[in-house]
Amino acid sequence: MITFVYPPSMHDRVPDTLEDPGCPPPDAQLRPPEIPFRPPRLTSHQPIHLPLLTSTDHCDLRNDAEVQKLMAKHGEPPIVLFSCEVLKINRRAEAVQRTMLVCANALYLLDADTKRSRRKIPTRSIASLRMSEMSDNFLGLVCPAEYDLLLVCARKTELVVVLREAHASAMAELGLGGDGSGRDVTSGGGRGGGDVYEGLPVELANRFTYKAGANVTKVVTFTRAGDGEVDTNVADAP
Repeated sequence: MITFVYPPSMHDRVPDTLEDPGCPPPDAQLRPPEIPFRPPRLTSHQPIHLPLLTSTDHCDLRNDAEVQKLMAKHGEPPIVLFSCEVLKINRRAEAVQRTMLVCANALYLLDADTKRSRRKIPTRSIASLRMSEMSDNFLGLVCPAEYDLLLVCARKTELVVVLREAHASAMAELGLGGDGSGRDVTSGGGRGGGDVYEGLPVELANRFTYKAGANVTKVVTFTRAGDGEVDTNVADAP
């Protein structure tokens, strides 16, 4: 069992709508407000404008030679949609430091020191995102084809926006609609001839389960203490 405590913060609050690009970091009052970020769709026939993507590569992986080799090996366009230091909660409920890399086709968990890939999750294989309604940094990624992923990310809201955009682009490539905005799009060429793609679902709950391994299920519970802090408990599911 692992317990995290977060003081009340506006840095990573749950947005009023999923179109909210996120809250600025705690020191935002020391600099001018940033222009809201909306990453473009990645298609084979639409140019990518690098200046729009620079602000989300927080680990500067676009200039890392080893990461560029990794992206080329996996057939990724040479564009980093998002990077950030995160904590992965493993099957023993231990926090392990990782570097998150989000590309056009997949997200990668990299070793924090060597930047070698520890896990690759194709964007289109993510079924939903799970998080609480409180001011914490936990984010669950539901991956039915394998096991789920529970992260602690200080830029959670920003990551959610990028993942939904990348997922919409991946679904569009499959002919299931999606215009890169996460809005509802009906596709006449998808499965069934009229599927409605509603964007990557985001499930809000102060208690949710996730599959931490082949035969391991964990439950995450969020509670607010009297002083406003958020207690997060990760334990075996009953």
